[in-house]
Amino acid sequence: MIIDGNLLSIAKAALPVAGVAGGIAAIGGTAILAYKNSEKLQESIGRLGTEVVDLGTNLPIFESIGDAIAVVTDGIADTIHNMNILNGVVLKDTISRINEIKESNNNINQDYDKQLEYLKRIGAGEEAILAVEKQRVEALAKKGYK
Repeated sequence: MIIDGNLLSIAKAALPVAGVAGGIAAIGGTAILAYKNSEKLQESIGRLGTEVVDLGTNLPIFESIGDAIAVVTDGIADTIHNMNILNGVVLKDTISRINEIKESNNNINQDYDKQLEYLKRIGAGEEAILAVEKQRVEALAKKGYK
């Protein structure tokens, strides 16, 4: 009998799952047998159940702890929210200021480009052209954005 490759692959993949399930069943069976045959284990599990029930009477403490943690996490969330708002406002202001600077620089450059074009048309020397270029750089530096 030939086993189809796909079925064999599925069977191989199921082996670890079957091993884990078998291990859990073995542990469960051992625990049941131990519980049935050990009075000490039965008393211990009974005591554990009592302690868990008693824990329920202390729930107001856990509620207070939860409320305190909620105050802290709300504060963190509010801080992050405010930072996001501030970052958005600052970013908009920065973009607006950058656009103002670009526009001002473009205006300065256009004025000096016109001067240079005129000097070239009238055949001005290199010294006159360099003087205008120097004035342009000084005007841009003097702008001093604050």
